[in-house]
Amino acid sequence: MHPHRPKLWRRFQVKVLAPVILIMATLLVVTMTIVNHRISRQFETQAAHALLNSDAVLQNSQRIRAKNLLQRYGGVPNEPRFKAVCQLAEPKTMRFLLAELVRESDCDFILFTTD
Repeated sequence: MHPHRPKLWRRFQVKVLAPVILIMATLLVVTMTIVNHRISRQFETQAAHALLNSDAVLQNSQRIRAKNLLQRYGGVPNEPRFKAVCQLAEPKTMRFLLAELVRESDCDFILFTTD
């Protein structure tokens, strides 16, 4: 073997392998970046879609609950016990009746208004 041959072989390895490794590493980084971006975008899209669905379900539930409460308590002013308490014009009795209505409804508060 020639004495300079191992040095030439090493130089050749460095000259060829270094760019190959650099290109492979660059391709790996670029690929991972693209995949990460697409996965992130897909996750955000799915999360936004799930949020829209949840919002629609919540809005529908609120409409149904409001409709049910209106059906249940829309006629309260015509109920005999409510009329009797109103005729008394006694605040404590009125508060007691209204608190009782709130307890019956499983609500935090009820607002009675005119049309």
